Amino acid sequence: MTLRAKCAGDLQGLSAQLDRDRAVAESLAVEAGTPTTSQDGVAFSARPGNVDAALLRAGRGVVGEGVLATVTSRARLGTRTQPHGRPLEHRGG
Repeated sequence: MTLRAKCAGDLQGLSAQLDRDRAVAESLAVEAGTPTTSQDGVAFSARPGNVDAALLRAGRGVVGEGVLATVTSRARLGTRTQPHGRPLEHRGG
């Protein structure tokens, strides 16, 4: 699953919670995308099914469009899943 955004400099960080059944799928990894890493940012998972992304420099938010983070998940044996997102928590710059 990819977390994409089009940003004009007002996004300093965000938190997203995947809306999925943990019995059906498990998150394995979160990787920061180019708009995040190229602007001194990070992406990680604070808990299962969560993505946090933020710039580490103060005073300016993300500028540009693209994948902020990619979540790699694995379906549990014998299940099928379709990921869904919940509303994002936005932290402005």
